[in-house]
Amino acid sequence: MVVLKKHYVPHRNLLRDARPVSVRIKEFWSDPYSSTMLVLGIAFPLVFAPGFSVFWDISFLFLIGYGRWAYKQPFELPFKMPKYASHMPDPHNPVPGKSGSGKADGILFLGNLNDTENEEHGREIWVTNTDARTHMLYLGTTGSGKTEGLKAIVTNALSWGSGFVYVDGKADTDLWASLFALARRFGRDDDLLVLNYMTANSDDGSTSNTMNPFSNGSASYLTNMVVSLMPDAGGDNAMWKERAVALMGALMPALTWKRDKQGLLLDVGILRDFIEMSPIIKLSRDADLPERILRGLKGYLDTLPGYVDEAFDDNGKEKPPSPDQPMYDLQVARQQHGYLSMQFTRSLQSLADEYGYIFKAQLADVDVLDVVLNRRILVTLIPSLEKSGDEAANLGKLVAASIKGMMGATLGNTVEGSWENAIGSKQTRSQSSFMTVFDEVGYYTAQGMAVMAAQARSLGFSLIFAAQDLPSMEKRVKQEAQSILANCNIKIFGKLEDPGDTKKFFQDNVGSGFALEMNSMSAQQNTISDLFVNKPFYDSLNTGGPTLRIRADYDHLRGQREGEAHVFLAEFLVQARMFFVQPDKVSALRVHRLLPVPGVTPLTTARERSVNEIAARLKDTDWKAETAAPQAKVEPEIKAMASTLAAASSLSP
Repeated sequence: MVVLKKHYVPHRNLLRDARPVSVRIKEFWSDPYSSTMLVLGIAFPLVFAPGFSVFWDISFLFLIGYGRWAYKQPFELPFKMPKYASHMPDPHNPVPGKSGSGKADGILFLGNLNDTENEEHGREIWVTNTDARTHMLYLGTTGSGKTEGLKAIVTNALSWGSGFVYVDGKADTDLWASLFALARRFGRDDDLLVLNYMTANSDDGSTSNTMNPFSNGSASYLTNMVVSLMPDAGGDNAMWKERAVALMGALMPALTWKRDKQGLLLDVGILRDFIEMSPIIKLSRDADLPERILRGLKGYLDTLPGYVDEAFDDNGKEKPPSPDQPMYDLQVARQQHGYLSMQFTRSLQSLADEYGYIFKAQLADVDVLDVVLNRRILVTLIPSLEKSGDEAANLGKLVAASIKGMMGATLGNTVEGSWENAIGSKQTRSQSSFMTVFDEVGYYTAQGMAVMAAQARSLGFSLIFAAQDLPSMEKRVKQEAQSILANCNIKIFGKLEDPGDTKKFFQDNVGSGFALEMNSMSAQQNTISDLFVNKPFYDSLNTGGPTLRIRADYDHLRGQREGEAHVFLAEFLVQARMFFVQPDKVSALRVHRLLPVPGVTPLTTARERSVNEIAARLKDTDWKAETAAPQAKVEPEIKAMASTLAAASSLSP
């Protein structure tokens, strides 16, 4: 049997206000609606009833006193006060280490209170920069308006003049078009970049900006990034994986040194070429490399079974033995090295071939450090429907490693010096945080995301993790997902349907509290109404007591519509409606094609210095080539050759 709607009793109808009468009276008369009605009630008879004119003076004094009292009553919003209301103290934002009200400091607007039975219905919901840097969790099933809510959140970043990184696990082109229109609305077209992994089941690639994760970063960081793309291994395969990691650890320092000192344009294609045995041998004979790097390369080769150093020339090519030496057997060495290099075959093939239109670019468009420091907008589209789970996870690993490495670069390493130089000059110290959104994060959750959530706050980053439910987040790496959940202080619950882990997670976070609840009703008998109806009318006896109740019911989440959500911040819980952003559609979508600009190396610096000196001389009207430098000394051999040529010229007819 289905219980009819008319038989349900709203839980709020059973609750009673247990506050003292004085508190309720004060709240009533401090309400703007009550104040307006009081003023009109006094002014109406004074204006339209001449007999009340004798009360003008006393009424005027009363209204002045009442107005001053009402004006001084504290006003508060559900979370924090916006920064533009700097003249109003914020009781929810105390000064650190003290009690009482602090200054209004809210900069991130989430929406409005959405509770018609609450006298605060419609009030704005703000959080401060400090709150935003404690990260957000947004859970909402299909049709909950989660994507629109995330778009509204990142709109705040554009209003600050900042930027954001948006990683979309659905790869919805509608989202790209909407973010493009949003950037156009704020005049940020030139700062918009996109990494499009969607190929639409085609082998021709897609339209996208390019990215070269090997163009900067230390050898250790790049080694860890490549290793993170390797599949998990166990048993005997774990030994081969460890040796492959040692191979990459010996090779990468040589490549990054050549990149930084000799202008090598390092990309995934170059790395794949250098991982072969001959290039490694050639690097180990390179006299320009520092001794510490050569020692690592030679150490790898010396521990390679069957390797004979004398069997190769300086170019890494196999040379024939001398007549008095037997033939070298290098089959074991090549086989052993092949076992190690093949550990990277899948990941490097994916980057260089399948996504070569993005990663096989030596001078790429996207530099994650540039995106953050210059507050640009980067949209990453990961097509989880088109790719396998492991492939999407690899793309997520690459995105997470890029952002994590960029965070490490902005962390700083100066521990000595003035405060301004060591701490105050950090690149990410700003009045607004840099937002990074991971939408549908369950499809590409990777190792390292939990560390980002734990440490990104001090670096000025605000991370937003969004998923449809809890099981989808825990699908790939459960420990990482649980750590992410623990490090998100702002939790947003949209429409949800999962009756399992998600429901338990919500109930564990919502908490409980004591409420004065009516627990009995009575029906009067033998009344006139009994003559007309066969069911009595029930009246409240107003009897009850304090009862421990959860602060919100999970069933309310199932009834929420698009854009509606329950929002948690610390001990605060509100029903909210996320604000809706709908910029005008643009007539055409464009992906920026940027000109490749070579990086600065010692060689390019010396060349530019020489070019500048020559240009300055050519612009100087007093400079002449014959007087620019002392006459060079002529060697006797040159003089003899010149005289011989002159004599020969004179003898010619």
